Amino acid sequence: VNPSRTLVFLDDHLEVIRRLPALMKAGISHLVVEDNYKRGEGATLADRDGQTPKQLFAFRRIRDNGTLRDADWLFNNLVSYAEFPPFVPPVMS
Repeated sequence: VNPSRTLVFLDDHLEVIRRLPALMKAGISHLVVEDNYKRGEGATLADRDGQTPKQLFAFRRIRDNGTLRDADWLFNNLVSYAEFPPFVPPVMS
């Protein structure tokens, strides 16, 4: 498997920010994070805990205790970031 050509899809409701350094060290550069909820939303406590990319970028603006370091790290280590609308409306999932 060629890590530079591999796409990792995370949909496990865990803190993605904690796993990114290991993925990067392994040479993974393409990543999709399905659990990208707004602050306070999500299916699990981990989803609502402020560690999704969307939440971390919001923290960059509002400056909230230690999370700012994670947000700055994410911002400084991304080459590109995009959000796409859900395929299925929340009412149907």
